[in-house]
Amino acid sequence: MRRIKESQNGLEGELRESREKEEKISGKGAAARGKRKQKTKNGGRKRKIKIVSTRT
Repeated sequence: MRRIKESQNGLEGELRESREKEEKISGKGAAARGKRKQKTKNGGRKRKIKIVSTRT
C-alpha cells in the first residue's frame, strides 16, 4: 500500500522537476515499473492530449 501511495503522490512532482530524476526512478524494481508505465503512457508526460484536427 505504501508503495502505491508514493507512486501516486510522487509522480506529478517528479515529472515536473526533471528528466534526471526519471532515470533514477527506473532503478528501483517493482515500484519503478508502475511509475514508468504511467509516465511514458503519452510521450513521457502526464497531461491531456489535445486533439488538433478532427477531420474525417
